[in-house]
Amino acid sequence: MKKRFKHLLSGIAIVSLGTSVAISISSCSLNNSWTILCYLTGSDFENDEGNRSMSLAINSMLKAKASDNVKIIAVTGGSKSWGNEWIDNSANNNIQYWQFVGSEHKELEHYTEQNMGKAACLEEFLKYGISNFESKHYGLCFFDHGAAYRGLNYDNTYGNDRLELEELSEALAGSNQKFDFTYMNNCLMANLDVANVMAPHTQYLVASEEPITYRRNASMDPDNGYPGVIHWNKLYDYIIDNPSASGLQIGKAICSDYFDIQKEYRVPAAMSIIDESKIAKVMQSFNEWIDWIGDKEDNPNFDQFRANIQRPQIYGSMPLVDIWYLSSFFDKTSEITTLQNSVDSAVLYNDYFLPSGYVDSSYNQAHGLSTFVPLWVANQETAIKQYWQDYYDSTTILHNKYQNWIQSNFIDQPYPSN
Repeated sequence: MKKRFKHLLSGIAIVSLGTSVAISISSCSLNNSWTILCYLTGSDFENDEGNRSMSLAINSMLKAKASDNVKIIAVTGGSKSWGNEWIDNSANNNIQYWQFVGSEHKELEHYTEQNMGKAACLEEFLKYGISNFESKHYGLCFFDHGAAYRGLNYDNTYGNDRLELEELSEALAGSNQKFDFTYMNNCLMANLDVANVMAPHTQYLVASEEPITYRRNASMDPDNGYPGVIHWNKLYDYIIDNPSASGLQIGKAICSDYFDIQKEYRVPAAMSIIDESKIAKVMQSFNEWIDWIGDKEDNPNFDQFRANIQRPQIYGSMPLVDIWYLSSFFDKTSEITTLQNSVDSAVLYNDYFLPSGYVDSSYNQAHGLSTFVPLWVANQETAIKQYWQDYYDSTTILHNKYQNWIQSNFIDQPYPSN
């Protein structure tokens, strides 16, 4: 890491439209104080000059109220160009730390040679924000691409390197902070493996099983971004106006605004809020169900699993299906009842919107948590096995029964015949 320059927190200067203005930040009671840390990886969303979705999201953030009690700290990077002229475009691998106070933006730190797809980059940002902006409550927001068990936030300046689940876990553990809520404005992240990694580090996970769809048309408000991007100013204003709100209440405010945008522009949407304290029970019941299915040798339960995983709609062209919906195709057993009840207990909020005329049934199958399934397609043995191996490699940090079961019954076995 190379630091180019640093602004000392004791001499606060806020950059506004190329001008430095003095601003006073008074001390505040920690009881109702918040620090919101935003990991904003520009990637190809920002590279596309016709899109610039990250800059539009930042513009929305800068429409929030100014508050002593709610500190908004962001890091930008991971894109070869930026629409906001005050974000440095002089080198592709720059990252910058920011504080947003109302409409003003203050650069806090500026580094070169930083890959936002590495654990160290996320960990250092989290530790910086937590140590320099002490609060009673902390929220964490991610924005960029996501791919469930494969990870999130793709750094376009380092060959689209992403934060894999192991790296995400390492960075969060290094921050030594449990967040009140984590919002992933990334595709496909309401996933069991993701929730399992997040469980020690956040109380609530706000995410979607489905792709976060971005569409642009001329009628959209350029200050607020695209469908798929919430009104970030409304999120921050909600916290400013309701500083005693719980992570769950903030999650519901995120979901309400998200669906308002999607409905206005008739864009399909799904969103979940997951109580991370209940994920251990989901994992336990899921693994008990895998025990019940058993191994492939002369096993009718296994044959039933193999047939049924082909039936639900997949999410985002990845081998992902809704856990609860998949289990509904099986004969009702105590294992399946326990699994479904555990999912219902963990998913505190789950909703979807499908505009009239859309026929994608994966949305109305969503119960809030997806899982990888070892799908296969005839005459595509090599490609499909690569999917299986990719899942196993991406989730080795979890070391649970399902990964081992995939390994022994699919990866290490002859290609199954239908």
